[in-house]
Amino acid sequence: MKRDNSKTTDVVRHSPPEATQSRGRMGDLLRRIRITLRFNRLGAVGLFLILCLILVAIFAPLIAPYDPSKLNIQERLQPPSIRHLFGTDAAGRDVFSRVVYGARISLRVAVVVVAIAASVGAAIGMTAALCGGLIDEALMRFTDIFLAFPPLILAMAVNAGLGPGIESAMLAVAVTWWTGYARMIRGQVMTTKNNLYVDGARAIGASRGRILVRHILPNCIGPTTVEVTLDAGAVVLTVAGLSFIGLGVQPPTPEWGAMVSEGHGYILTQWWWPTFPGLALCWMVVGLNLVGDFLRDLLDPRLQGRSG
Repeated sequence: MKRDNSKTTDVVRHSPPEATQSRGRMGDLLRRIRITLRFNRLGAVGLFLILCLILVAIFAPLIAPYDPSKLNIQERLQPPSIRHLFGTDAAGRDVFSRVVYGARISLRVAVVVVAIAASVGAAIGMTAALCGGLIDEALMRFTDIFLAFPPLILAMAVNAGLGPGIESAMLAVAVTWWTGYARMIRGQVMTTKNNLYVDGARAIGASRGRILVRHILPNCIGPTTVEVTLDAGAVVLTVAGLSFIGLGVQPPTPEWGAMVSEGHGYILTQWWWPTFPGLALCWMVVGLNLVGDFLRDLLDPRLQGRSG
């Protein structure tokens, strides 16, 4: 029995270095999160708001008491009550159920649009920075062409050309949103590739791909993550704006911007119809911005010096 215990002790004592490093990174991450929450209490509020929205979107069929698209003319424009928490709209549809299902659409819009915009922008910015010369000049002037147009006007033009619909609205916003990522990634890569440790890796024979993966990309992940989170709220607002003017999501799809558009004419009489979708939109945008501020502080090396 003693021999078996010693073997077990040896196995624990001589655990693989990868496992030890992984536990060390996890502990460091948790410590940094704790420090960041200490100095940024609103970050915890933002995380709570977004977590609630994610849970609502996941369990929407269990939370919503009614079918969000089912018409019931007999109960049209009913005020908030126990039967209908957020009242009903002009078609008798339960506003609370539509707001709950609208969380799915808004989260989908935020994820898909920023993923497309960040991927396209990162590819263009990284290519421009690494290649330099005429390629860099051509890609940046191409980016300037898109920057010359107001984002909302360009999104409206693209959406109008593609036709109304959620997919068209997401693609239209992604077309206008990649430019910021392209310039940011280009600046990060231009700064990083001239650092001494990159020159050292190049001097010992590291390949261009290894330098890119091990040294350049990790320095771009932090700023990109923060920018993605902060942009997600603006993306949701832009798509909601397209839906408000009739170019984005079309009825009877329960999208918050379209719901506000349908009910804005009733704001003085049936205030609940446009108000609750607008509050849900505000909830999501505020939460995303607070999470973005939290991630910015979390990835700021200066904040980690406050642990004492």
